[in-house]
Amino acid sequence: MPFPDKVVRDVWEIHPGRCACYDTRHNHIGICYKPLIWEKRAKEGEGSWEAHHILSDGPDTHTNCEILCMECYKLITKAKPSDLCIAGLHSK
Repeated sequence: MPFPDKVVRDVWEIHPGRCACYDTRHNHIGICYKPLIWEKRAKEGEGSWEAHHILSDGPDTHTNCEILCMECYKLITKAKPSDLCIAGLHSK
């Protein structure tokens, strides 16, 4: 289920206009922090991004939402659940 607009806007403000991915298997050290453009949600190209459920079966709340650049979003959503557990990103 998609996040409510208020949740996405609130979480966006935590790292204003920046990717919050911290998956060390991606091509960045620490937080990705790639610049994002609000109007490019769910689009392709520079500045594109998506709101991601940290726990796929979790609630549509602030604590279960992260803003990711499209590159990180695609890498995370294509990963196998066992890969995420090994990386320490999600609980089993």
